Amino acid sequence: MSKIIQYIVVGVSLAWIYKFWKCYLYPLHYHAYPELLPDPTKVAGSPDGITSTCNGNAFAHVKIVHNVHDMVTARKIAQRTKAPVLFKNFITDIDKKWDDIMGHHKDTEIDFTNMEIQSFGNTFLSGAKKSGTVHANVGDVLSMTEQNTSLFASFTSFLDESSIPMLTGDVSKHNMHFLLDSNFISNFHDDVVSTEFHAAFGVRSYAFQFLGSKLWVFMHPRDTEKYLTIVTPATMPIGGNEKQFFADIDEIPFAKSERGDLLVFPNHWQHAVLSTRGPNVMFNLRELTLLEALWTQPGRMVQAMLTLGYLKLSGAGNRDLEDARFTYNRLNPLEQAYADRRKNFVSTSASDSACKDFFVSIMRNTEYTPSRN
Repeated sequence: MSKIIQYIVVGVSLAWIYKFWKCYLYPLHYHAYPELLPDPTKVAGSPDGITSTCNGNAFAHVKIVHNVHDMVTARKIAQRTKAPVLFKNFITDIDKKWDDIMGHHKDTEIDFTNMEIQSFGNTFLSGAKKSGTVHANVGDVLSMTEQNTSLFASFTSFLDESSIPMLTGDVSKHNMHFLLDSNFISNFHDDVVSTEFHAAFGVRSYAFQFLGSKLWVFMHPRDTEKYLTIVTPATMPIGGNEKQFFADIDEIPFAKSERGDLLVFPNHWQHAVLSTRGPNVMFNLRELTLLEALWTQPGRMVQAMLTLGYLKLSGAGNRDLEDARFTYNRLNPLEQAYADRRKNFVSTSASDSACKDFFVSIMRNTEYTPSRN
């Protein structure tokens, strides 16, 4: 009997070692050899990667909380829930706050990416292709009405110290500290999957929707290991596709965030984001949650620390403060390799999500009629 127990212990140990190697350590070699990174668009953008029908019943809206308007209470609820939470109409006096923020920043110049919307896209592949950079101020971009122009600034930090309290209120005495803001400003000429699945690690995100609306589709951290997730240091799946994802997951969390809403979600929750056409502004603040990440995702924590250590020692990840605050165009070699794989993809309607009509019906508050195909 003791021999059998020993064999079981050894077998389980070897299985965990293999999983740790496959999921967390092996993907690190792409940092040393970024040229070996596979092309995630080949499968995600092919007809074989898209289901023929959409099961709208598989989607479940994340928890919705009403009548909460302060960050301290919102954080307590999010900590208890341990999953994405949407706080409806969280932002009070939104018109005044928006006017105040624009009063500070309408003339702020940042780098916008000119996006060619080639299709609607799907949760594993954005429908927009980057096509050059435009240096413009925030106010001018949001007032644009050209039908064929789509500008997008993502992961962009520009709020000053006086603007952040307009979002959070005074939270200094509650031991709440935020990293640099990471904001998303767009003016797309059509609805589009603006960002495919990705996640930040070691932070809790607070997404304040000020203009337009966004539809968020989430992937639980336990499911990310099925799709060869790498750390760049952001985490993203480079394997799998939407067809496989829809088949694997019984209940897919999603959230519709409208003007005045606050969406809070924990670290390492993969999310794809769909943005409505026209002016769209989402301000995102991040709070460090390293202990929570270590407790819930120890393997990912090891991977993230090794990645950051490698980038620091190699000098590949160094960005000066000005670059970090106003642009993410200086990419490390792995990020550049990933961007190179994506920039040449040829997207067609064949890569559109089977749930395109379902997603648009939610964003546009229209009735959804399932396909009979």
